Amino acid sequence: MIALVALFTLTACNNDPKPGKASIVGTWEVTAASMVIAGQTMDMSELVGQKLIINEDGTINADGELATYTYEGNTLTIFYTDEDGTFEQAMNVDKLTKDELVISQTETMEGMTATITLTCKRLA
Repeated sequence: MIALVALFTLTACNNDPKPGKASIVGTWEVTAASMVIAGQTMDMSELVGQKLIINEDGTINADGELATYTYEGNTLTIFYTDEDGTFEQAMNVDKLTKDELVISQTETMEGMTATITLTCKRLA
């Protein structure tokens, strides 16, 4: 579930890129992934190589998992449904250039704070 949440750490509803601002719309490949829990960094290299396709129509495909998204300010919000119901996942867009996207999410689980960070390169 954490891997799926990590992949759905992207958002985009405001699809009109502002002049001079890179667009989140495109095909991205995860080049680095990590999770920090209680000061300990955990490698999440199993996510490296996975693709994120963020479409202009507000849909996202995260390595075959389909969802919708909105993108406002520096927040990417993913909306997805699975066997447990419908969920909303908000993520921070820490860096967005024409070639690089860095997204992160911090959550507290069972009293411990965890931050997942994904670094992606643009493929198209």
